[in-house]
Amino acid sequence: MKADFQTKLGHPDSALITAKLIIKKWPKEISNTISIGEYYEIKGDTISAAGYYKKALFVVNHILDSIGVNNRRYGSRQIEKAKALILLNRPEKAHAILKNLFDKTSSEESKKSIEELMEMSKHDILYGKKKTTSNGTTMTNW
Repeated sequence: MKADFQTKLGHPDSALITAKLIIKKWPKEISNTISIGEYYEIKGDTISAAGYYKKALFVVNHILDSIGVNNRRYGSRQIEKAKALILLNRPEKAHAILKNLFDKTSSEESKKSIEELMEMSKHDILYGKKKTTSNGTTMTNW
């Protein structure tokens, strides 16, 4: 997303404007709401950020209440819920959701993605997770 690149380039104000334009076009995309919270958080506005995380959590809970576990988007909505919970400093609840999803998932690719999120902190989500490669160098995973 363009806003992510703007943030990485050190332009969180531009990223916020871009993300707000995107959310007007796709208001039901929870990831966009979470992203706006992340951009506010990166700017240092933790109160606005928490408001967007709570909004995302409210919307995803409403969606999860209206769809069944066999819905093809159920897993991705659970992941969005877990991410919002991590960003709201409730990692234990997020981890429980992710563990349950991991245990019920048969796809190895999905399991890997879930496992990566399970290992991430709020800081990792906001600023990238640092990984040490086999040759000892450190890389940031955005």
